[in-house]
Amino acid sequence: MLLALPFGLAIGLSLGALGGGGAVLALPVLVYVLGHDAHAATTESLAVVATAALAGGAVQASRARVCWPQVGLLAPAALVGAILGTLAGAAVSDAVLLIGFAPVLLGAAAFTWRRADAGGEADLACPPLDRSRTLAAGLTVGLLTGFFGVGGGFLVVPMLALAMRFPLRRAIGTSLVIVGFVSLAGLGAHLARDADLDTGVAAAMAVSCAAGAFAGPAAQPEFSFEKCYGVVKAAQNDCQTATHSCAGTSTADNQPDAWIYVPAGTCAKLTGGSNEPKA
Repeated sequence: MLLALPFGLAIGLSLGALGGGGAVLALPVLVYVLGHDAHAATTESLAVVATAALAGGAVQASRARVCWPQVGLLAPAALVGAILGTLAGAAVSDAVLLIGFAPVLLGAAAFTWRRADAGGEADLACPPLDRSRTLAAGLTVGLLTGFFGVGGGFLVVPMLALAMRFPLRRAIGTSLVIVGFVSLAGLGAHLARDADLDTGVAAAMAVSCAAGAFAGPAAQPEFSFEKCYGVVKAAQNDCQTATHSCAGTSTADNQPDAWIYVPAGTCAKLTGGSNEPKA
């Protein structure tokens, strides 16, 4: 059980920062590190990801990064897909689940790579609601969630950002809320058919995963900004020193490797400010 804690924390950091990928990491950890069989691991990964995604989604909602009209349409479609996917997943072997997972990962990676080449958008508003595309996306994500025991965020983020033209930050925030609800539905469907669940390991990993989703860097401001080192009060940094990568964890005033976001062109005007880490 203790071995699950550091893995859960790392998974939570990834999920909170990227809006997906929790189950992509949790499922192999549960199977290959903790030694659980694939069917039990699919159920446990849903419990872990649901907890962490809802925690991270709450943070993103407080920053107004969630597109609620798309959530309201995509999530119910995904719930239906999750039930159907769970029934299909119960009918196949562990080997089929693990082998089938590989092309799904590769496809998501290809979509994400294409989105990275597309560049960022200046408009941070939610895009118009496309009902047919949103319903199709929800059903697809739900099917894969139920079948593989994944939250679907590693598919939702590139789907929102590439196929539905979401600004990336809103894609991440919206994905977390969707993943949380869909994972809960998938977990309920798994438990309804008496799936195996190691509650101790699942709870330990879920709690540490949620803590990781709450942590991480501060949100980038919407104005033109720069990073300013050496001017931050203790525990008020926005991110990253030589020893950690989470906001609010610097240990001294004016710590030379801790930075804070400031409007572009401001840092040079501050006593002790630098745009690069100080030695």
